[in-house]
Amino acid sequence: MNIRQYKLVKRIGGGRFGEIFCCIETETNLKYAIKLEPRKAKHQQLLLEAKIYEELQCEEQFIQSGIPKMISYGEEGDFNFIIFDLLGYSLDNLFNQCNKKFSLKTVLVIADQMLLILEFIHSRGFLHLNLKPSDIMIGCLENAHKIYLIDFGLALKYIEVQQQNKFNEQQPSFEKLRRTSIFSSVDSHIGKVQGRRDDLESLGYIMIYFLRGSLPWQSTYNDKLNHEYDKMVYLKSSMTIVTLCNDLPEEFQKYFTQIKKINFNEKLGYRLLRQLLQGLFQKMDFKQDNIYDWNNIQNLQN
Repeated sequence: MNIRQYKLVKRIGGGRFGEIFCCIETETNLKYAIKLEPRKAKHQQLLLEAKIYEELQCEEQFIQSGIPKMISYGEEGDFNFIIFDLLGYSLDNLFNQCNKKFSLKTVLVIADQMLLILEFIHSRGFLHLNLKPSDIMIGCLENAHKIYLIDFGLALKYIEVQQQNKFNEQQPSFEKLRRTSIFSSVDSHIGKVQGRRDDLESLGYIMIYFLRGSLPWQSTYNDKLNHEYDKMVYLKSSMTIVTLCNDLPEEFQKYFTQIKKINFNEKLGYRLLRQLLQGLFQKMDFKQDNIYDWNNIQNLQN
């Protein structure tokens, strides 16, 4: 595929590992998303990320997985690139437009879909390891009610190809970068090998963040100051589940209690976690109507 047949329209996201643009395929006029990474980047990982998408797309369940479809990838000039189906807004964007608060109903629907996505990628031998609101998206048009997960740039394969239960504990070189996210698991900060429960721990922090508007250790954190980072890690690692989930429905405390007792190579009860949160959804008498908090906003902003 010739990347020159795609015309960049506008920047729609990005970070320390690449930039994402909306692009138009000039022959069909269809819109896609393209992620670009300089080939001179110190920690190149875009083509490795493409291989992960390629492997996930081979699975029969991929269509319903909540992972965007990769159209093409490769090298062009000074850049590596991946072209994806275009998605809608990130939850980070929508959260800000909802005055930094989501309702319990919206959070539970997001969490239910995210647990399905994590179960899919974990069952295929991958950990995401970088969950954050800016990497969780909604779909476009008829898929606007669906949740999608993007950015597998720091993902790790933990099951070797020929041995389904053999765990590969070797971290890739870019995994040595310090985990600075307020949503990262405790183990990721202290150098322990990460497993499936780390993704679930991060999802738990995201749920609390969406409900409260912040996390307890958020105000202490400045990634440019080592002592502030150390303070954030200390607060996160020393905080009890009871304190973390104070004033929230008891199901959140049960969620963290369940994942904290899971060993590195232990099989996870995704269905039990979903049933736990679905039980709360039913207890609150919420309706499955595909309506989120942001559906009430008249003019969403990019």
